[in-house]
Amino acid sequence: MDYANLRWVPTPRATHSEIAFLFDSTAVGSDHYGFELSKTWLPALWRHGPQRTAISQGDILNAPPGWVWKELDGHLVCTNDFPQLATEQYYALYLTNMSRTQVLAIDAALRDSTGAYLGYIDCSTWTPLKSFMLLPQYAIRDGDALVVAVDEDGSPHVIPPSGNHGFRLVGVEETLYGVVLDHRMDNGVPEWAHEDSALTLTVLGGGQSPLSELKLDLDERRFTHLTSEADGHGASVRRAGLDGLSREELVQAIEAKIRSGLMFRLRFVHGTRAGEPTPENDALMFTVPVEFPDSTGKVRRYQVGVKYFPASHSGEVVTFH
Repeated sequence: MDYANLRWVPTPRATHSEIAFLFDSTAVGSDHYGFELSKTWLPALWRHGPQRTAISQGDILNAPPGWVWKELDGHLVCTNDFPQLATEQYYALYLTNMSRTQVLAIDAALRDSTGAYLGYIDCSTWTPLKSFMLLPQYAIRDGDALVVAVDEDGSPHVIPPSGNHGFRLVGVEETLYGVVLDHRMDNGVPEWAHEDSALTLTVLGGGQSPLSELKLDLDERRFTHLTSEADGHGASVRRAGLDGLSREELVQAIEAKIRSGLMFRLRFVHGTRAGEPTPENDALMFTVPVEFPDSTGKVRRYQVGVKYFPASHSGEVVTFH
């Protein structure tokens, strides 16, 4: 297991999808429906899923049933009408880092293998249902391994059913697992995002101030680079409908989006110039996913890279793609 390969799994990617596959837990015929359903989706994941993905699962919780039915009617990709159940009777399997081909293949495999399967919801961009998907992480898939948290005695927190899947279990101490391998779903609750960013920024030397209080800047050189179609990020800026904005307007638009976002890819970047080390250009960096509609109204996800200055709790936009 190589963390250099795994570190991308919990991180949202603009080119890959996050998908919630939905099940009717009352159709399983067992109070241990999560365990029983894993006998179905583990083989589908083995055959058709991403080689590296974060796996979460659990019930949809604490939402009004009528509202949930309306959301499912608008967002659930399915072949038949879904049953109108109590909210907690909808069971979700959540997978990250998925290609379109993998989504369709797993969808077909689940439809063929169990009548409890209802369909899937694309959660790559914001959907209100994510506020009620407080799903515990089951494992990280790394090839033929299911990487799971273990307690101090080495006992795994989850034990897959034996049988028709090819996975082996690999344990990681639970404290380390939670820090480096937990997928943080953006549930869209601003208070949670503020608490998360205040804690996260302390790793980069911040003083427990949240991202919502960060002053964002964009100098003229960076502005030219971000808006350049030839050698910058202009295509992404244009696709997000931000082309034509002034430097001040662009930074304000990005700042408004990152205020309640989650932070990923905290890193220290060594400064160089002409191939030589330049410590004065060393940088503390982080990435925040943001969403903007394109010209058709479809919401798309982008990654904003920010250079962080902890002493002033400020940041500079570096990348937008």
